[in-house]
Amino acid sequence: MDTEQKMQCDIYCRAESDRIRHVSTVELERFINLLHKAEPNDYKNWVFKLCKEIIDQHSDFPVRMPLFEDVIFPVIWEGCRRNELGCARWLAGFN
Repeated sequence: MDTEQKMQCDIYCRAESDRIRHVSTVELERFINLLHKAEPNDYKNWVFKLCKEIIDQHSDFPVRMPLFEDVIFPVIWEGCRRNELGCARWLAGFN
């Protein structure tokens, strides 16, 4: 992730911790839009890193449905189709 994406990720996480739903929703949308502008390999690597943190290391990173549907799921689903290590486990871990 570039600096702008990292900053927006931090803003989103802070908004989630403040528990003001309409604010966190807006910040999540901004974050997703920035992620979609990332280089495909950087995007995939970030998703894989996030999945490792959430599923394997039990991170409490907030995953709302838009983040899962628009960012995480497409990457790990494609990884499953390509038999990439960890993808099936991560997909199963998001229950």
